Amino acid sequence: MNTFDLLAAVTFVKIILFSAVLFIAAVQDFRTQTVSDNLWLTASFLLMPIIILEISAAGISHFADVVFSFIFFFFFSAICFSLRIFGGADCKAFLLIAAGFPIPIVSAVQNFQSTGYFSLFDLFDLFLSFPFAVLFNSLLLSLIFILVFFFKPDKQFCSAGGFNTKNNSRQSLFQKMFELRFPFLPSIAGGFFLSVFLRVCGGESPCSIYFIFF
Repeated sequence: MNTFDLLAAVTFVKIILFSAVLFIAAVQDFRTQTVSDNLWLTASFLLMPIIILEISAAGISHFADVVFSFIFFFFFSAICFSLRIFGGADCKAFLLIAAGFPIPIVSAVQNFQSTGYFSLFDLFDLFLSFPFAVLFNSLLLSLIFILVFFFKPDKQFCSAGGFNTKNNSRQSLFQKMFELRFPFLPSIAGGFFLSVFLRVCGGESPCSIYFIFF
């Protein structure tokens, strides 16, 4: 098996792993607004040998991509968590995604070294990479999710958890949103599935924003 086939097989395994983990996490978050730490520990344990295999096949550049992506999303998630935008499970999900599907920062640096400049298009390409695509797609789906339940307030989000309100009013929905009790992991899982779908369909970017504006 050549390097390309090996990396393609590894990517397929990662998609299966992340699909299962994010689906389980989304269901738990939707029902109880808590996600078991054992799920993230198991996912990390299973992802580690996959990343090592990728590094051995793709070279040290992939290791640099993984480290950069993990550090970037660590600080990004920490800021969002401190602002109460993300919950702990949301942060862990994006850290796993960043490690499993890292930002191609090395190729961007190599392009800068060969051309002598770093254009806005190069920066745009970085922000259309897979982790950012999942983030943007998640935000889009979350917005749609909020709008649907805003215009249909009689529908309940789940049978348990913070959105199981008794009065089912728009005011109570806004109050729950203000308290940041909105389950975001279902949107993250949906954003991941959408990103994979757009990439598999042969799109230039897995980000829905690219298809909307370009």
